[in-house]
Amino acid sequence: PLSRKTLANIMGTIRTFWKYCRCMLFCTTLNPEMLSIPKAAQLKGKTILQPEGLVTLFSVDTVVHRGKLVQDPYIYAYRFQVATGLRPGELLGLCVGDVKEKTAELHIHRAINSSNNVTAGKNDNAKRTAVLPVQAIDAYRAQISLLKASGIKLNYNTPLFPIKSQASYYARWNRYLKANDVPHISPYELRHTFVSIAKILP
Repeated sequence: PLSRKTLANIMGTIRTFWKYCRCMLFCTTLNPEMLSIPKAAQLKGKTILQPEGLVTLFSVDTVVHRGKLVQDPYIYAYRFQVATGLRPGELLGLCVGDVKEKTAELHIHRAINSSNNVTAGKNDNAKRTAVLPVQAIDAYRAQISLLKASGIKLNYNTPLFPIKSQASYYARWNRYLKANDVPHISPYELRHTFVSIAKILP
């Protein structure tokens, strides 16, 4: 039982291949116009952070590490992501110079994929400018203070969140959820959480 989106992707791939065959004058008996998605195909549900989890995220910054309660080094990254709706790769690609604190603007024009390669983003709409809410500005200021306290010299190209990889981010996030009894969601679903919150705003 594949989801409706998966079926649509498969159908799109078949149709694209058929067009390629036709353009290259290859013989094919495929007739993709007859393809359709079953009406019973289900939309995959999205999991989001519930209100209790949001309260925890913005009030608790600790995890248990080797039996001790310590500050999660990525706490401001989690908060910044849920407050801005960034994809995990976009979050990892942010540099200090991408944030204009005076105008509360965020310029998104790069991402780091799961292979740790720098890309221009997921699609043509990935490059964009967004207005930062108060929660994101607070997370940004706290992260800058954390970088300075760590002895990191700041310039335009300094990574805002020096995270090794998407896998490392995922592992740290899972540890935070377990330590604070928050139901599991993936880092990408923090973006879904943002979208769900934005839907009820004016």
